[in-house]
Amino acid sequence: MSGDAADEAAGEEIFSSDGREPTVVISPPPLKKPSEEEEDGKAFLETTGMSAEEAFEVFAGKIYPIKAASAKTSTRSASGVETPWQRLARLQREAEELEKDLAPADGSSTETNSLLEGVRELQGRLSQPATVTSSSSSVWQERLTQQVADSTAFLTGISSVGSMEGGSVPAPSSADVVTNVDWEARIRKLEKLVGTGVGIYESHSLLERLTVLEHAASKLSEKDLEVAMKKAKVIRQDLEAASKARNKLISSRDANAESSKSIAALHDQMTQLQGLTMLLPALTQRLQALATQHSQATTWTQRLVATEQQAGHLQTATAKIDDSLKQLEESLQATADQMTENMKALDAKLS
Repeated sequence: MSGDAADEAAGEEIFSSDGREPTVVISPPPLKKPSEEEEDGKAFLETTGMSAEEAFEVFAGKIYPIKAASAKTSTRSASGVETPWQRLARLQREAEELEKDLAPADGSSTETNSLLEGVRELQGRLSQPATVTSSSSSVWQERLTQQVADSTAFLTGISSVGSMEGGSVPAPSSADVVTNVDWEARIRKLEKLVGTGVGIYESHSLLERLTVLEHAASKLSEKDLEVAMKKAKVIRQDLEAASKARNKLISSRDANAESSKSIAALHDQMTQLQGLTMLLPALTQRLQALATQHSQATTWTQRLVATEQQAGHLQTATAKIDDSLKQLEESLQATADQMTENMKALDAKLS
């Protein structure tokens, strides 16, 4: 059994009994001894030389550096919800454990080596603090300053603070204070792409989430992707057809605006005549009788006109007959006169 160099440097050496490497134990940083004024109940917190970010981390309970936290203890905030820094520290610890579990050994597979490279790349990204945008920096700084002021007022009323051997409390470096990292967004994007569900596995460890992603990715195949693409294409065509039908309906509605107005006017008129509904059969019969009489009157007029025309023709014929009779009478009178003269002449010759 052998000890670790880090343990020897810290003055402690812990050996494991199962043949593994010794466990690293880092001593907590020494705290400032309380002075006589602090022991009398007048404790106060000096923030001289501290930035607002560092003071906030100290007030939140993160006195130890992020990398020195225990691997089996998940730090929680006072409200019971992990802050972004605590989640980052937990992910860093889990990434280190995953790297130790996937340490290269004799006969290691290619898949294990590629996974180990991915874990190391993730470790590198987690160790880099993300930059805060200028738009949200001022708002975040104001909130942080207010929280620092509230925490200072709360700590002023505390009568005494537990003491530990050593000097003053070392402030965490600004490199350890990170605002946001892109690993969470990338993992969520992968979960959304694979279909494991966003927000379902957020409370799980990084190793569990990676296992779920790997299991879901192993189920995907080219055939399934082709089927999904065909379904998406069919859905897109259906949506386009529905859009065309909708546009056509809208255009037909615009074209039939006049018809709609006429139908609305007719409906209003029928609504006004709703009280005469019981009289409609009698009115219909009366109108039918009037229509019959009107047709008969039209026929009688035509017949009367024809009769008048016939009477005119008869009158003309009668006038012509009268003329003929007058001429016949005149001719007969002339003939009678001639016969009388002839008889007189004959009598004269005979006598």
